[in-house]
Amino acid sequence: MNTIHRSYEQILNILYSIGSYWSVALSLWIVADVLGRTLLNKPLEGTAELVAYSLPFATFIQIPWILRQRGHLRSPLFDDWLSDGAKKMFNAFGSLIGITVFSMACYSIWDPMLSAWENRETIGDGALNLPAGPLWLAILTGCGLMIVEFIMQMLSQKNILEINQ
Repeated sequence: MNTIHRSYEQILNILYSIGSYWSVALSLWIVADVLGRTLLNKPLEGTAELVAYSLPFATFIQIPWILRQRGHLRSPLFDDWLSDGAKKMFNAFGSLIGITVFSMACYSIWDPMLSAWENRETIGDGALNLPAGPLWLAILTGCGLMIVEFIMQMLSQKNILEINQ
């Protein structure tokens, strides 16, 4: 089980790194576009399409790692006044909601993803046309890994139902 756990964490780390480097590269591209547009009156072609493609890609491949690190926004209000047992129940309920939402997302993404691959669909009407299939696959992968992470978080909440406080 340790090997599986380490492999899973490595996958999350790799995806997070890809998304981070991609975001930096995209930021540099946008700066170059703005400078080209402002100083030379020559924007970089395809910037709008690249940004529209990149944002969901980077977001969905990074969110499982962020959840794993417990890096999502959280209100300290609940942590301050809830007992430990209530926190466990609250976290378990949140995980159930997450599992439900991302399961529905996976279900709704499946057919459009298959269609995009089969029909070789592209995203973008302007200077840059990018294949839609890999983007759908990245979103599906991120959603699937979110489900796995929520399940792992639920399992880590030991003795959820034993509240003796």
